[in-house]
Amino acid sequence: YLRSLKFSDNDFESTIAASIFTSLLQSQSGLTVLELCDNKLSGWLSSELLNSFKISSLPRNGQYFLQSLTELNLRGNLLESHDVDILEKILECMPELQKFDLSDNPIGDDGVRVLIPYFQHILSNDMHMVDVNIANCNISCVGASLLFDSLSILKKPVHSLGLAYNDLGSPVATALAKFLKNVPTERLDIEGIGLGFSGCNELQEAMSYNKSLVYLNLSKNRGGLALATMLSKIISHSHKISVINAGYNFLCLESLKLIATGLKQSK
Repeated sequence: YLRSLKFSDNDFESTIAASIFTSLLQSQSGLTVLELCDNKLSGWLSSELLNSFKISSLPRNGQYFLQSLTELNLRGNLLESHDVDILEKILECMPELQKFDLSDNPIGDDGVRVLIPYFQHILSNDMHMVDVNIANCNISCVGASLLFDSLSILKKPVHSLGLAYNDLGSPVATALAKFLKNVPTERLDIEGIGLGFSGCNELQEAMSYNKSLVYLNLSKNRGGLALATMLSKIISHSHKISVINAGYNFLCLESLKLIATGLKQSK
């Protein structure tokens, strides 16, 4: 049986993608991985797909494809918030989904607001999704803070969360700190979100508090001395951390000394 289907940079337009998706819905495929990346698919979820298949009937019909899918990659398809309205309904029909990549789609804060109830549902019911990537999605501090706050309330573990290259700025540090203190997280990618000195300074305690971190990407945040202080605490206090990316952060000689101290204390 077919288990993995990948289409990347095929110059697909919305009608072709809708035809592929509808064919899978109407089949008895036990597909586990679907990748539709780097195509021009804006509008396919909100128009063509709904016209060809009634989403509300999917759970009752017990579609094999949706119920077996464990990985869905929709990176770089120009999807917007109106597409996410329909996508969220489809995600609810994927009980085994573990990896969800929506990066490089301009869904914005409105798209995040639509997805938050879904994330809350799967975590509160101990469902399978463990890896979420919404990097470079035109999300602001407002949308990211809403996401962090909603996940913090549940206090359920999150394996991997990617929010890189969203212009969140230093104010997001408050909500992110709360998230890190309440939600065990193994992998966090916040590259290039604009934390700056003040954002890194506010995150110091929370980062060292989270003992679950294994992978952390903090590169391109212009954190300077505050980031170095935070790294020193993470390295010296966390026994699980194995990978840290802190490139392009304007670290001075004093910063390197702080990191070296943390490395010595971690032995």
